[in-house]
Amino acid sequence: MLNTLKLVAVDEHQTKGVLYQVQIDDVPLLDMFTEFESRYSKSINGAYTDTLTSDIINTSLSEVGQRFTPLACDCGVWECWFVTGEIVMYDEFVCWGKWSNPYRSDRTRKAQGMFWNYKEFPAIVFDTQQYQDEINQVLSTHQTKR
Repeated sequence: MLNTLKLVAVDEHQTKGVLYQVQIDDVPLLDMFTEFESRYSKSINGAYTDTLTSDIINTSLSEVGQRFTPLACDCGVWECWFVTGEIVMYDEFVCWGKWSNPYRSDRTRKAQGMFWNYKEFPAIVFDTQQYQDEINQVLSTHQTKR
């Protein structure tokens, strides 16, 4: 089954501009990660905020093999806690996968509960045309606001 991407303007960062929420089949990606991470922690699961700006959407979401950061720490210092994914593009499909939180990627710390296995988070697969149309919609909206 193919997923549907929506990029919804949700906030404005004081220096980075409009922030976009990623929705997969009308479900915020943040909600998906909050639920997934609840198997590892009930206190810091989903402690993220939306971080995609039009510049990031323009430079990262259309590049093959590109890693991107759709969610970062909700404390305001994005670098202190974040999730990255990798984009793989085919002729007809775009796939988001290889999810990671670098602060939970050390397998040797599994016994302490410090390793979270993001391989179990599902890959997200889009139709290339729908995916590109959504990106183009955001970019055209952003250009008209300048």
